[in-house]
Amino acid sequence: MRRSSILNSKTKEFLGYVAVTIVLLAMVVAAFEIIFLRLGETWAYAKVIARQQETGECFLPKFFNVPSAYKLQGAQAAHAQILALGTSRIMPLGQKYFQGKFYNAGVDASSSGDLQGLRHILDGLRGEQLPVTVVLAIDPWIFNPNYSLNRHGWRNQLFRRLDSFTLGKNVHDVYRLTGQRLKSYDLLVKESSPWGYYFWSPESLPGIGLNAKLFATGFKKDGSFQYPKDYKGFAVKDLKKWQAWLNKDDYRFAAAKELDSAVLGQFEQFLLFCRVNNINVIGLLLPFRNDFFDALIQTEGQKDFLTSFRQKVPLLMKQHGFTCYDFTAPESLGLTTEDFLDMYHLKPEAFQKVMMKVTVERQEVLDQVFAMDQSGLR
Repeated sequence: MRRSSILNSKTKEFLGYVAVTIVLLAMVVAAFEIIFLRLGETWAYAKVIARQQETGECFLPKFFNVPSAYKLQGAQAAHAQILALGTSRIMPLGQKYFQGKFYNAGVDASSSGDLQGLRHILDGLRGEQLPVTVVLAIDPWIFNPNYSLNRHGWRNQLFRRLDSFTLGKNVHDVYRLTGQRLKSYDLLVKESSPWGYYFWSPESLPGIGLNAKLFATGFKKDGSFQYPKDYKGFAVKDLKKWQAWLNKDDYRFAAAKELDSAVLGQFEQFLLFCRVNNINVIGLLLPFRNDFFDALIQTEGQKDFLTSFRQKVPLLMKQHGFTCYDFTAPESLGLTTEDFLDMYHLKPEAFQKVMMKVTVERQEVLDQVFAMDQSGLR
């Protein structure tokens, strides 16, 4: 047999093996994707939003994070007069607090993209989609120069540059979501909940996504978040334990003295964008749970930074004609540890204290303006 014939035979055998492998992999991937689709895990966001408006069901996948793309499409569809922006700390804020049309575009910190992510949502709104007012929850770690996303490593710099323009952000999202997809397959294989029942009978329990079905939790049609009844976060700890935790933390609460000047510049650009587009911004420095707040103000490497944050951010907003309410200290609202889900998040019923305080103070300002108009002093 000629050598070329042997090579052709081996090439055909190899290509056949590759083809069979690709077909088998495609079948496995298709099986996973069909399961996710039946559970509502991977519905198109436009379909999710339309379904929510029709039925009021919550949306929360179990095997995927909810990215800002969902909230952007929700904001585009809502045409809300009042838009909430921020991380999960603002998620309890819902329509019931407002007379005008409201939508909560807050997402968890890992998906928010920090200031660039907030700006990306506003950039995605046009004309009547733009809100009249933005309620902005501002987290201190965004301004921390040692926060992992603010460090100047090549990887962070690359992703920040990509996220600074639409095409680059889309490329980054594809990269991130591809890795997440592969991880989701592994999680489904290990999942112990009765997802198979909901695969065959997806309409038997309301909710879009497995977590929404299992725990009656997730994002509501106004974008706010409904927590499960048995939600468990970080337990209350004494001062020394929290200080030991903070001294080891290398993520949100890495030790720092001053705010990152580059991020302050980004924040100023965000405020300028809102001013140019006639969007009023109400800033909220939301409270931390009592035990954790005590640790923040008594731990070296934390207290100076937190003090600087509470001074500079409201001042910058004031310079641009906006109001910022500092509720960082829980005592400012008479809150106790029982008012918190964990060290970061207020219980939905306790969030009402924040909004009542804002409403009262803003009404006092309006009353003062009205009195000045009446007296001819304006």
